[in-house]
Amino acid sequence: MFGESLQKTANYGLKKLRHDCDLVLVIDNNKLQKLYGNSSLKRFAKKADEIVIRLVKMILTPETTNTDLLNLRLFFKVHQDDKNLFIGIGEASGKSRAKHATEEALKNVLYYGENIENSSIVYLNIYFGNHDINTAERTAIIKTIIHHSSKYVDIIITSTLDIALEDSLSIIIIAV
Repeated sequence: MFGESLQKTANYGLKKLRHDCDLVLVIDNNKLQKLYGNSSLKRFAKKADEIVIRLVKMILTPETTNTDLLNLRLFFKVHQDDKNLFIGIGEASGKSRAKHATEEALKNVLYYGENIENSSIVYLNIYFGNHDINTAERTAIIKTIIHHSSKYVDIIITSTLDIALEDSLSIIIIAV
């Protein structure tokens, strides 16, 4: 009985939020647990916060003149309840960091969609630390995404400096 009551309250709250907010994204704790394993609640909450902060920064960056980011905001508003919406995150360092981070993002699904196989549009945000992303890494990322999706997918790429990453590369893939 308690679980049913809690679920009703949560659904009511989500309905109210969706009415009052421009964007509501719900990331299932089960998906986060699959991604980060059985860790302490403190580490789990920290990782969840990091993901949410990156998504919010990606959507609400102060670069409002960037047409792609404005389109991303509209995209989220239109597709927030779409069961095919894919959100994945990955991070890697080392020689093949771009390919590995992209593959991780394709495996580490945070939202409904399980893959990007039938996606027609992909928003890709690349976070880099002390070592900027180079053209070969950018090409490796694009090739990996195309390999896992339709040949005719539109890929919109933004990149952001995050010095906390040091020599790592972090990638967020959003697709529908």
